[in-house]
Amino acid sequence: MGNCPVLQGGPVGLERGFVLHKEGEWENTSKINQDVSITTSKDILLSMASGAGPSESLLILGYAGWGSGQLEQELQTNSWINVPANEDILFTVPYTKRWDEAINLLGIDASNISGQIGHA
Repeated sequence: MGNCPVLQGGPVGLERGFVLHKEGEWENTSKINQDVSITTSKDILLSMASGAGPSESLLILGYAGWGSGQLEQELQTNSWINVPANEDILFTVPYTKRWDEAINLLGIDASNISGQIGHA
C-alpha cells in the first residue's frame, strides 16, 4: 500500500471510503461481478498496509448520490455516456488515460464530443 493513491469517488461522504478490488475476501466484502468486489471494512486497509492486500485495488473516498429517480432520468435524457465494465481500464490503464480508453470502447472519437448540450 506504500504507493496507493486515494481517489475521489464523488462529492458526498468524503470521510467514508471503500476499496474496489479483484481477489480476496474481507469482513465487509460484496461481489460486484465474478472478478471485482467492493470492501468497506478496515481489515482490508490493514492487509494492504502489510502487503497482504489484493494485488489490484483502488482506494476511494466519497461517492456520488442521486435522489429517487434522478439517475434514471439522467440516463434517459442521455446525460451520461456509459460503457461496459472493463477491468483493464479500471485497474491497469494510467488514471490520465482512463476516460479516453473507456470512450474508445464505444468507437467514439473523443474530439467530437462537445461540452454543450442541445437537440439537433
